Amino acid sequence: MIRAALGLTPRANGRRVVEPPEGELLRLSYPLRTGAEWTLSVDPPEVIFTESVEGVDALHTPAGTFTAYRIAIHSDLFSEPNDRVVVWYGRAGFLGLDAHIESEGTDNKGNVVTVVIDERQHLTDVSLVEGRTANLAALE
Repeated sequence: MIRAALGLTPRANGRRVVEPPEGELLRLSYPLRTGAEWTLSVDPPEVIFTESVEGVDALHTPAGTFTAYRIAIHSDLFSEPNDRVVVWYGRAGFLGLDAHIESEGTDNKGNVVTVVIDERQHLTDVSLVEGRTANLAALE
């Protein structure tokens, strides 16, 4: 809060960051809690992405099971009823993403086509390293 008051960090409203530094996305806005919402991006200005914390999950990944915040990403671009983009973050950082997006259009012959995009990314491995102090001592 002191750093924010001195202009050394992104602008904050209480403890929640409400505006990231210029050119950056506000991927997470702490403190994370169910119901928290923030704007991820407004670039270009006519496309707004927001995020909201839906809850806390035990996320099962190939790297193990992690406690994670389930965060939904919202946008007018995701306009179909089945569209859904969700990410999970925990103490280990980014843990996963699930996305399902549908879009209808027409091909060059006038046929109606539906494009379905499904993407799934989940943590596959965790590598622990020595703390910064230990690494600095090793360099001396």
